[in-house]
Amino acid sequence: MQDNIVDLVFTSPPYNVGINYENWNDNLSYENYLRFLEEVLKELYRVIKDDGRLAII
Repeated sequence: MQDNIVDLVFTSPPYNVGINYENWNDNLSYENYLRFLEEVLKELYRVIKDDGRLAII
């Protein structure tokens, strides 16, 4: 995906509370969970327009 192309991102990332999802390990160590969130947020920042919006629930 190109940089600065998205007007709005609406997302609900995993909360890492040990729920057994089919495609996601929701039981990461605290450090790995923070690393995961950092990677996701960096990518979202890259694709969101300068005047775009990010909604995290």
